[in-house]
Amino acid sequence: MHPFAAAMTLTQSELVQAMQDERIPIHRHFRTEGAFYQKAPHAADGLVVVAEIDKMMLLEKLRTMFPNVKASTPVPEIVKLLKKRATLSVCLPTCLPACLPPACLPASADNESAKFLKFAQQLGEEDAAYHLACQPLLNGVKDAEDAGMDGGQEEEGEETPEMTCEDEEMLLRAKDGTQNFPVAVAYHLSAAKRQEFSMCQTLKAVGLAEETGRCVQVNWWEQDLAIMVNEVVGICGGRNVRIELTEYKKDVDAPGYPVMTTFTSKTIELLTMLHLGGVKVSLDDCNWIQPNHPCNFEFALEVAPLLDQLKLDIKACAQAYNTLPTVPFAEKFAPLEPDEIIRAQKATALTQFVAEMRRRNDKIGLVIELSVCSPTLASKFPFNVFKDRWVLVQGGLTNNWAMRV
Repeated sequence: MHPFAAAMTLTQSELVQAMQDERIPIHRHFRTEGAFYQKAPHAADGLVVVAEIDKMMLLEKLRTMFPNVKASTPVPEIVKLLKKRATLSVCLPTCLPACLPPACLPASADNESAKFLKFAQQLGEEDAAYHLACQPLLNGVKDAEDAGMDGGQEEEGEETPEMTCEDEEMLLRAKDGTQNFPVAVAYHLSAAKRQEFSMCQTLKAVGLAEETGRCVQVNWWEQDLAIMVNEVVGICGGRNVRIELTEYKKDVDAPGYPVMTTFTSKTIELLTMLHLGGVKVSLDDCNWIQPNHPCNFEFALEVAPLLDQLKLDIKACAQAYNTLPTVPFAEKFAPLEPDEIIRAQKATALTQFVAEMRRRNDKIGLVIELSVCSPTLASKFPFNVFKDRWVLVQGGLTNNWAMRV
């Protein structure tokens, strides 16, 4: 269950407090002499990485089977519950989120008992080294009765007004004391395991969206989505879930770092399939500065009618607006562009692009991934999170934190 499932309105202040209060113990694999301790992604034991992802997916499966099992429920308690169920030999519904029709598999009591005992054996006595988490996408427009025609825009220099969480993005986090994506997972997972993991996230997103009423989005690589597209359309069509197409791939199904993909006519066919199937789609990391980036302005404009949302690349925004994001690894986006004329050209290009994109699709939303949280910085863009409801900022004052769900 989502920690804020019952909240009608989830504010940025509440999320900041939740971030400060959250305590997730560091997993033994990340401690001294652990399997992942101070190891580069390629040096981590791939078998252990896959085993921990499998355990995490099993825990997610069990949480759909047992509503009382939460993300914070200790594994020994879950194991005790499984052994009790095995003893009772109860036939339980298959692993589907609450929003989908429940089903019950015909099985003998012996089979059911063996199944739960096997689950208990797979879990062992400790939690998985990874967990799923949601990062907020925020907007600062006040309600109509509280705001004027300008949507409640604050004057420059005034305090930042409260923002509210409109959507959420599902992310993977490691129990290593950081909020960074565990690159070892992308390095070691096979294509089949990656697709299984993406489906696990997608099913989780459907359930969370039903609980909260907020749209939840899930990242997919194009090469995986092309294989699983029929299943994704069946699960997500007409639902409050957004599929976020990212720009990464692997040329070989083997351990290795992902590389930039190339968006082609096949990509457009895939986006068309999703669109016609009633699936909300976001295009990640639109970058108009980096040469040969797959999601450039030209491609984004071509597919704009098929999209529900477009996300601007954090590196490009940093360069255009001379501002480093408030994240622990901000130095990777430095140095910033020192030439004011070049910065102005980059900002003008974005202004022209947004106008044309909105002309082609006036329903499309836009996401800034720059931790924008002040009216002063927001006013530099050709849109404004304190003025335009169709614009969201990812992270805000919570930076790169994602809440365990």
